[in-house]
Amino acid sequence: MDAYANYLGTVYDRDVALDAVRDALRADRPDLRDVDEKMERFATQVRGVHRVAEFVIIEGPPSVVEADLRCGPRGRRPRRGHATDGA
Repeated sequence: MDAYANYLGTVYDRDVALDAVRDALRADRPDLRDVDEKMERFATQVRGVHRVAEFVIIEGPPSVVEADLRCGPRGRRPRRGHATDGA
């Protein structure tokens, strides 16, 4: 259960970081340094989502794993030992 809560919290944090980037870019004259900092924060959050998604894949039933794979980046495939490969 913790894996799912961590995943949802991390996705939320990523979305907040993306909103900050959008807001920074909407200014008449965006401060590029500020935009760059916000993009770095967003990129860090995206990596965090990928990291916690691995725990969901490891702990989740096949239906959850399949949903994550459909929603995740193109080409993401479960590694050996994950719920979908019968190991």
